[in-house]
Amino acid sequence: MGPPDGTAGTPLVPQGVMHVVAVLAIAALAVGLSIVTVVDTRALPHDTLDAAEVIEGLPFRSDDVHLAGASAGTEEPTASCFGPEHTLWYVMRPEVDVPLTTWLVPDRDGDGPLDVALSVWRSTGDEPPIEVGCIDERRSRAAEQLVLPAMAGATYHFGVSSPVPLSEDAGTVTFLVDEQEPAHDLFAFARWVDQTPYAALEVDASGARREPGETAPSCVDLEATTWYGISSPQDAVLSARLLPTAADAETGAADVAMALHTGESVERLLERACIDSAGAGGAEQLEFPLHEGEVYWLQVGAVLGVTGPGTYSLTIAGTQAIELAPIADTVFGAGPLAVAAEASSGLPVAIEVEGPCELRDGRVGVLGAGLCTITATQAGDDEWAPAQDVTTTVRIGRGSQSIALEPIDATRVGDLVAVQASTESGLPVTVRTSGPCEAQDGALVASGAGHCLLTVSQPGDDDWAPAEPVTTTVRIGRGRQAVDFAPLVPMAVGDAVALEASSGSDLPVSWAAEGACRVSDGMLNATSAGPCEVTASQPGDTDWAPAEPVTRSLRIARGEQAIELGDTPDTVFGADPTPITAEADSGLPVTLEVSGPCRVDDGALSATGAGSCVLTASQPGDADWNPAAPIIRRIAVAPAAQAVTLAPLPPLQAGDTAALSATSDSGLPVALEVVAGPCALDEGTLVSTGAGTCVLTATQPGDADWAPAEPLVRRITVAPADQAVTLAALPDLQVGDTTALDAASDSGLPVELEAHGPCLVVGDQLQALGAGPCEVTASQPGDTDWAPAEPVTRSLRIARGEQAIELEPIERRSLADGSVALAASSSAGLALDLEASGPCHIEGDRVVFDGADQCTITASHPGDADWVPAKTSVSFTIVEPWRLAEEALVERTARLGCGTVGSEDDPRPLANDALAGVRCDGPIDGVSALWLFAYPDTEALRAFAERRFDDGRGSLREDPRACVGGRSGVVDWEHGQLACWVPRGASRPVLHWTDERTDTYGVIRPRAGAERRLHDLWETVVGQVSADVDTSSTIDG
Repeated sequence: MGPPDGTAGTPLVPQGVMHVVAVLAIAALAVGLSIVTVVDTRALPHDTLDAAEVIEGLPFRSDDVHLAGASAGTEEPTASCFGPEHTLWYVMRPEVDVPLTTWLVPDRDGDGPLDVALSVWRSTGDEPPIEVGCIDERRSRAAEQLVLPAMAGATYHFGVSSPVPLSEDAGTVTFLVDEQEPAHDLFAFARWVDQTPYAALEVDASGARREPGETAPSCVDLEATTWYGISSPQDAVLSARLLPTAADAETGAADVAMALHTGESVERLLERACIDSAGAGGAEQLEFPLHEGEVYWLQVGAVLGVTGPGTYSLTIAGTQAIELAPIADTVFGAGPLAVAAEASSGLPVAIEVEGPCELRDGRVGVLGAGLCTITATQAGDDEWAPAQDVTTTVRIGRGSQSIALEPIDATRVGDLVAVQASTESGLPVTVRTSGPCEAQDGALVASGAGHCLLTVSQPGDDDWAPAEPVTTTVRIGRGRQAVDFAPLVPMAVGDAVALEASSGSDLPVSWAAEGACRVSDGMLNATSAGPCEVTASQPGDTDWAPAEPVTRSLRIARGEQAIELGDTPDTVFGADPTPITAEADSGLPVTLEVSGPCRVDDGALSATGAGSCVLTASQPGDADWNPAAPIIRRIAVAPAAQAVTLAPLPPLQAGDTAALSATSDSGLPVALEVVAGPCALDEGTLVSTGAGTCVLTATQPGDADWAPAEPLVRRITVAPADQAVTLAALPDLQVGDTTALDAASDSGLPVELEAHGPCLVVGDQLQALGAGPCEVTASQPGDTDWAPAEPVTRSLRIARGEQAIELEPIERRSLADGSVALAASSSAGLALDLEASGPCHIEGDRVVFDGADQCTITASHPGDADWVPAKTSVSFTIVEPWRLAEEALVERTARLGCGTVGSEDDPRPLANDALAGVRCDGPIDGVSALWLFAYPDTEALRAFAERRFDDGRGSLREDPRACVGGRSGVVDWEHGQLACWVPRGASRPVLHWTDERTDTYGVIRPRAGAERRLHDLWETVVGQVSADVDTSSTIDG
């Protein structure tokens, strides 16, 4: 439905112009007003909420509404879809509920922008207004429709707004309000389905719109919706059918849908089901169970924007109920049950049963006891929905029954009487008896005379209750019996046959015999040849009368007898006699005869030798017995078994002998043989040659009457021979001693020696390793022929040993050596204590010199548990270095005639007693003078040299040319070296020699051409020439 227009056939809203519709549902409108009010919007009389223009009747229209100059009141409510705006207001106060639709049509012909919106506000009494709807033209730039219900007693304000002030050249809008068609477009004005079947045909939904708060169905986004309400007075099934109109179906563009809800308001509905035609043009069916008294809402409509009128038809099938008349409980066997059921729709009702029952021609037949469930159903048709099934349960009890028993006359023992009893149920009866009777297969059997009590019962089953038992008494008299005696068969003496006779009472038959026979335990025995008569009788008892006796006769012939010969096993010569059992079944004596190497004595068979014997048993017969057939047996006599015995032997050791005694129980000689082991035979004597196991056999080969004896094997254990060990007494020892051990065994086997304590056996020697008790054990473990000897032990106590300390002597040493190696050891290998006295001390394994004098070194050990204390000393002299040099020079130059400087030979004494020198005046091989010096320190040498050589004969000076050994030509007093001495006026340096070990110095003044001889002389005097001397550079040749 479009907005109302001013000219028939001319649309009010051009293409692309928005329209807004608000629909308010009303139950009834007393007067339909058709009033058009034109408002001069430019005067803006309704610019505020309080000055709102009143809508007096419907339809209402306000054309050319201009918002230029409209104010934005701060006290006015703000639309939720638009924000702060400039608004013109309209107000309506309906007296009855009315469905309202509003249109807001913007005019796009103006020069300025036109953005407008419509908001609807509801208030009651003094309460502030509440927004109930709002649409904004900016959303689609086309006409919009807003629908909502206006309820009696409430006030509704309509705000036409723009977010900004509009200019005078801006466009205008047209505002319209009218009653919405159809009215049930709104939830509050839903059509009520008060009875079914129901039909709403050709409903036009094109003008319908979803109201504020309404949610589209879940299966399709419906824009045009209508509402129906329905409630059922009982549980039922809703069957609603929705289809588009024929025109829509033909175009193929119809899309209608239907949803079922529960709830109290349009904003708070719960969808329960939804169907959608999806443009197929076909009908849609919705079925849903309705609960008694609950209200359900149908939301029905079409999707806008499709071709066709957008109408639909809705049909709702009628809800029907089944009334099932009560059915009383019954019992099995009471007959069929009548069932009365009808549906409120008048449709026929179907009956179904379950349990021990069945349908029979519209009635329920009872098949047994139990619960029978009866269900009434009605499936519905095109107008009526299926009815809710109605079910009732009938309890069927067990049926009652009684027993009918036919009368039973008196009977006799042995008679069989049928028991005839029946019940209405047809179930089998049970018969019980007491007295001389019993029930068998539905009959009464009399087992004795007297009275029989008979009880018939029926215990019932699942469908029948037990019947009342019926009782009767039957009199039973003594029974009649007759002896049935079978004819006798021919018999001969010795025969025995079973007598066969019976009576109808099953009582035992008595027998009597006369003549050549007798009866025993039911057997007829022929005792002799001749006539025999047998009588059978039964005397009766309390239940049976006596039977008539029956007699049978026969003649007994001579008997045929047979000999029974017991076992006659083969035997062995020499075995015990074999008893022979031979009997004739006639009882007559049996004769035994034998031939071969056997005899029979007193019924026993004895073998007199090996071979074959023939035994015959016979019986000739007599007046009652015919001769018996003889029995002949052949008996083999085997050679006799013999056994060899060997007398026990005493225990043997290697080297022993023993006499052998071997016999056979046949008396035949026994052969002996040693087959293995360290043994031999010597004319019946066993000789053991060593220890081990000897295997001896005793055999006897047998003869004609004796079988070979089982060889006897005897294993004889020969034990090793005893031996004894001797160990000589041990001497006293001290630690470090060694002594020989004297041990032997009388077996000649080597003796093993073992020491315990601080001692050790090495070979046949005992070494004393420490002080204390020592034990030596001599043993011999034996071998295959000798047993282990008893060990022999000797003891001694080892005393502490005397240790010797060896301290290597030290010769006289020069103090310049600084130290000397020390070698000290103990014969016991013990660590020694070392002490030094004098100008010396000990550091590690060296003696360090502290001065010149005698030094004494003492090595000692205090002893321990194994060694006594020991001590030794050595002394040597430490001398000054010059002293040694002096002594060496004196010794070596004595033969040259040199004198000691400072002695009587030299008037120029030394300035320091610590300085010694030797002077040899020449010519010595052309040498004018030779000076040799030994010194203890450099200062003394410097003083002497300065004094001695600065006397006008020479001078001391630094002269590079006088340097040898790479010492830069300096006088090096720090190391005690005199570099050179140059005589006054000499043009070349003199030869000099220096010993860096600080032993000696020498200065030589050579003649020309004598350098080689000086060199040899100096080597003779001093003992060596320094490698630093370069004679070619120091001596003018």
